[in-house]
Amino acid sequence: MLDTVLDLSQLEEQLGRCLTDENCKKRIKLHISFLKRLLLRYSVLRSHCQSLIQDVNSLFRDDYWLKLEIQAQHIEPEDDVLFRRCLFHFATALTKINSRPSTVSVFDTNIDLLHWYRKSFRLGKELNDAIAAWDKRSTLARSTTLSNAQMAQKCLQLLCEASPSVAEQLNEYGLLWFNSTMHFRQVFNEYPIKDKHCVLQPALFSVLSAFKPDHFQVIRITINDKCIDVTDLNDIEPLLVEQLQALANSDKFKGELEHDVVSMTRRFIAIVSSIRIVADKNKCAFVDEGLDGFKKDEFALLKEAKTLLRRDQFTELLIVLELHFGHEIHRHDYVDHLLPFYFEKKESID
Repeated sequence: MLDTVLDLSQLEEQLGRCLTDENCKKRIKLHISFLKRLLLRYSVLRSHCQSLIQDVNSLFRDDYWLKLEIQAQHIEPEDDVLFRRCLFHFATALTKINSRPSTVSVFDTNIDLLHWYRKSFRLGKELNDAIAAWDKRSTLARSTTLSNAQMAQKCLQLLCEASPSVAEQLNEYGLLWFNSTMHFRQVFNEYPIKDKHCVLQPALFSVLSAFKPDHFQVIRITINDKCIDVTDLNDIEPLLVEQLQALANSDKFKGELEHDVVSMTRRFIAIVSSIRIVADKNKCAFVDEGLDGFKKDEFALLKEAKTLLRRDQFTELLIVLELHFGHEIHRHDYVDHLLPFYFEKKESID
């Protein structure tokens, strides 16, 4: 009885007028038969496909095509794929397209975001816009730009798995639930993800900063021809970043004191990494002090740094601190129970 009521002739006629190739007409006719079979099987599809049956061009209005793809999550997986394939063939009969509305293109690669749309339309839409903005603004190589977009998705997925409560917040409020750079980092500190090479979180942050640059600010230090992301250090104490930038601008690290520019740049980047290690364990020591926090309370932080860093890392840290303080740091300043001895210079005897 339902088979006689379900009339798809208008859909077939509209699509037929758009096609001249016989093979295309046969393919469309086949997929119309697939669609009819699916509509007969699933009432949830029938209730949402009335506009499609009456006017196939409705696919391109008010995110209708995307909303149909989202609704298909309520049917069997193999039928879900078939239904979405039908929609794609109908759409390509009307206009030249090479992707579904639930995907976002990065260069020539389509990234599927349907599972995000099915969790939350808002989250899926914002993630789509964020990756599109990243694709437009990234100055990295094509492969790196694509890789970062994929890693951003992976990072978000791992975060949602690590904390269902965070997933709920993201589903409700979208990506802007991260209300600042500091909040973004606090969330990942509270709910760490498995990221062996520490590349996923930076990738997500890069995509977010392309999406809302004023909302997710990246603070960088420039050292010769390199830039270092120090947003996390700026969150701890902006003065620290100012001091490091001043050191990066010094003759020593610009390679103007008979030093090799490349090696000095590499050494400065390593020193920033060492400071990050110390700051991660002793954030409060840098507040209002910056690098001067290392000599506070009789060099207590410098002594702590000696236990946290390798010998070569600590030696490099001493060099930059001496440059910042403008005087030598003696060994007894950072080694306990070592007594200082001073010897007056002897006058030379002629």
